[in-house]
Amino acid sequence: MKNYFSVDYYFSINTYAELKITISQGLENQYL
Repeated sequence: MKNYFSVDYYFSINTYAELKITISQGLENQYL
Protein backbone atom coordinates (compact mmCIF):
# COMPACT_ATOMS: atom_id res chain seq x y z
CA MET A 1 0.00 0.00 0.00
CA LYS A 2 2.71 2.50 0.99
CA ASN A 3 4.76 1.73 -2.11
CA TYR A 4 1.82 2.47 -4.37
CA PHE A 5 1.21 5.76 -2.59
CA SER A 6 4.83 6.89 -2.84
CA VAL A 7 5.05 6.00 -6.53
CA ASP A 8 1.75 7.79 -7.18
CA TYR A 9 2.97 10.80 -5.18
CA TYR A 10 6.31 10.90 -7.01
CA PHE A 11 4.58 10.61 -10.39
CA SER A 12 2.15 13.42 -9.61
CA ILE A 13 5.03 15.67 -8.50
CA ASN A 14 6.90 14.92 -11.74
CA THR A 15 3.80 15.59 -13.82
CA TYR A 16 3.18 18.87 -11.97
CA ALA A 17 6.80 19.95 -12.45
CA GLU A 18 6.67 19.20 -16.18
CA LEU A 19 3.35 21.03 -16.48
CA LYS A 20 4.79 24.04 -14.65
CA ILE A 21 7.85 24.09 -16.95
CA THR A 22 5.63 23.84 -20.03
CA ILE A 23 3.42 26.68 -18.81
CA SER A 24 6.35 28.96 -17.92
CA GLN A 25 8.00 28.28 -21.30
CA GLY A 26 4.71 29.09 -23.03
CA LEU A 27 4.45 32.36 -21.10
CA GLU A 28 8.05 33.26 -21.94
CA ASN A 29 7.40 32.67 -25.63
CA GLN A 30 4.26 34.78 -25.42
CA TYR A 31 5.97 37.79 -23.86
CA LEU A 32 9.30 37.64 -25.72
